[in-house]
Order: sequence, then C-alpha cells, then structure tokens
Amino acid sequence: MAPSKVKRFYFRYSVPGRDRILIPLDVFTDEPKPGAMTLAQARKRADELRAIHKSEETRDVRAHLQREAKAKQEAELAERIRQEQERAETDAASRYTVRALTKVYLEHLERAGKARYAKDARNIFKNHLDATDFAAMPAKDLQPRQVTDLLRRVVEAGKGRTAGKLRSYLGAAYSLAIKADLDPTAPSAFIGLALLTNPVATVASLSEYLRARDRTLSQEELLAYWKRLDEVQPITVRAALKVGLLLGGQRPAQLVRLTRSDVDLRAGRLVLLDTKGARSEARRHELPITRFANEALQAALDESAKLKSESVFTSIGSAAIRPETLTSAVRDLSAAMLKADEITKPFSLRDLRRTVETTLAALGVSQDLRAQIQSHGLGGVQIKHYNRHDYSAEKRQALERWEAWLATPAKGNVLAMDRKRKATAR
Repeated sequence: MAPSKVKRFYFRYSVPGRDRILIPLDVFTDEPKPGAMTLAQARKRADELRAIHKSEETRDVRAHLQREAKAKQEAELAERIRQEQERAETDAASRYTVRALTKVYLEHLERAGKARYAKDARNIFKNHLDATDFAAMPAKDLQPRQVTDLLRRVVEAGKGRTAGKLRSYLGAAYSLAIKADLDPTAPSAFIGLALLTNPVATVASLSEYLRARDRTLSQEELLAYWKRLDEVQPITVRAALKVGLLLGGQRPAQLVRLTRSDVDLRAGRLVLLDTKGARSEARRHELPITRFANEALQAALDESAKLKSESVFTSIGSAAIRPETLTSAVRDLSAAMLKADEITKPFSLRDLRRTVETTLAALGVSQDLRAQIQSHGLGGVQIKHYNRHDYSAEKRQALERWEAWLATPAKGNVLAMDRKRKATAR
C-alpha cells in the first residue's frame, strides 16, 4: 500500500530466465469510475492478461501490450492523416469548382486586354452555367457527357449559337488551366485545379450554329445604307459608323476604343489596337484617313473636345460608345430600310464588314492587302518575324478607291461588280 493509502492493482507474471514482472493497473475503487477499477474489473483484466501470457510464445505480456499500443498509435495517426486528406479534398472540391475555373478564366481575359470577350463570356456563364448543378462540381470531375447535357439545354432553348460560344469559352478555360503548370503566363490560381483532361474537347463542336454568315449588301443596298447614315443621331454614333465603313469595315469593338492620341488628322492616319484572337499583346493596326473619314472624325473630335473626353467616339457624358450601341443603330437602320423596300432582307453590323471585303475583292484589291486593311489572318511566321512593310501607301490607294466607289451612285456598276465578284470567287 502506498503512503497515501491508495490501493492499486498489479498483474504479476513470469518469463523464463527473467525475474517476475509487474504490470501496474488502475487504483482500487468500490464503485466504477474513470481511472479506477473495482475488484471485479481487476479480475476481468487479469484474466485478459493471463490469456495473453499463455498465448504469447515469449510469454511476455508487457512486450505484447507495447506492440498493441504502438499499433494503436500508428492506426490513429493513419486515421488523422486520412481525415485531413479528406478535409483537404472536400475543401478543394468546394474551392476548385467549375464556377471557380470560369472566374479565373474571366480574370485572365481582362488582364490580357480582352474585356469584350470577358464580358461576353461572363454573360454566357451567368445565364447558362452558374445556376446549374454543374457549376458547383469540382472542375476535375466534370465529364464530357455532362458538358453535352449542359450544352443540349441551351440548344433546346433555341440558342444554338450561344451554346456554341459556351462550349468555346468553357473549353478555352480548361485548356488554359491544363497548361498552367508549364506556362508562366497563365494565372497561378489555375494550378490548384489539378486538371489533367479537358472534358469539352471530345464534345461535338456545334459548328452548324457557328458557321460564317454569308449576307452581303448589293451596291444599291450599300448606297442606301450610306445615305441613311446621315440620319443617325447622335453625331458621334454617326461618325463611328461612317469611319468604320470608310476605313474598310473595321471591327466596332476596336473602333470605339479609339482615343484622341490615336488620331493624327494632319498626318492623315490613325491607330487601332487589335486584341482579337490569342494575341498576348495588342497589335498596332495603322490606317490612312481618307477624305470622307477625315470629315467624320473631325466632327467626332469636336464633340469629344466639348466633353473634355479622351475618347474619340463618346456617348453619355465622356464615356466611349459601346459596341452594342453601334450594333443597335445598324439594326434600326436595317429595319427602316426593309420597311422602305431599300433592302431585300435584314442585315447586321458584321455583314457590313463582310460586304466591304467582298467589294474590295471585286475592285481588284488583293487578298493580302484586304487582310492588312481589316487586320485579320496576320498571325503567321512570315508576317510576325519577317515582313515589316507597313503597306501604308497600298492601304491608302485601296481605301481611296473604295471611298470613290462608295460615293458613286451609278447603278450601272452593279452587274459589272457582281460578275467580277463571281470571277474572283472562282
């Protein structure tokens, strides 16, 4: 008995060749309680240890208990690691969702100067992805069949073109994230997504909804549109539409970003910044300013100066016109022209760009020069690294010829142009 008169139970056993060994158990208690043993509990524990003593080859109960304790610790450690991994995976699943993937992708587009595409993609994701169950899924778990189901819903809602764009944007997000580990220009936020495959890649491309349109305006229709532009209000919208047409059918998203410092009326040139496509840096797209374009630009600059705006084409206050404003203005003109029997079917702003290139081809402007004027198809090695000619003289000559053609109300030129267009197509 210890000096404190606390009674403790011990289990005593012997091992061949060694002194008897005592294993301390809990202290004695009359009533069961934690950290103590009743006599009955002590006898039960002694029976358990006696069974171990008999079954052990070495008959060493203490060594057996030490092995059991070590195995228990290892099991507990393994269970803690498993639980931590499970919590980490659960946390990753909640953080690295399809919605999180698209958010990082949108931020990447904005940092790359592709605000227009970021806005378009954001609207499509918001309207056709974010409210679905797929958006909350871990991005790495999304399967091609689920992507197909997502796109099918949009197609069946009568929005085939939107479905095609959704597929394109979502596929681009996955593609960029997969390359993030080896691409220092890709956002580091992509790395945690741990993506190995692109579930969009094997899904049908919906090309039937994204195929190029073929609407072009005839000379009579184009001349009627040119005349109608004088009715457009405000002046800055009218000027933007005129300049875009006169300078070869420029993209509205690039045109409305034009600033006062980008225009030099005295030198007769302006510079647009082309961010379209996979360019990491905007391409400087320099264009000569023709006579009618000069007049339209001067009117826009006068309005801009009144508002003390840096933007050439301003709308409310000093803010730049939005591309959608130009799209809407052309849609209204098309409706008015259709009602007045000035056109055979409606047209859109993008149809004007196609019409200008078609007409330039009919006027004998080469494909390479048309590409220089409209800034498309200029990403090849030859253009990027070797051909440094700026084509300024050739572009001026072609645009002056186009302006003269546009200003000529001779209906007799229509059939000749159509025949030449067909010959060029062949």
